[in-house]
Amino acid sequence: MDIFFHIFIVFIIFALSIGFIIFASKKIKETAKELSFFIKENFLVQPCSKCHEFSMRLLDISPNARSVHYQCMHCGKKCVLLREHPMPPR
Repeated sequence: MDIFFHIFIVFIIFALSIGFIIFASKKIKETAKELSFFIKENFLVQPCSKCHEFSMRLLDISPNARSVHYQCMHCGKKCVLLREHPMPPR
């Protein structure tokens, strides 16, 4: 009987972990969509100056959100985008 209790506890922990992973992945996808929208609305996205491809990987956002660092997924060139319209001070 004791072994069944331990198996049951392990199963519950496993099920909760799977549930958390599914929840977290949905939250990450939602946040990625919001971030993508923010970048498209506030930065002039241009093709890579080296290979002219549009597939980019976001590397970093400056602490004040005035620039983003990204990398071309085709040739690997790293670039910086400056914000089109500066944010008003808070």
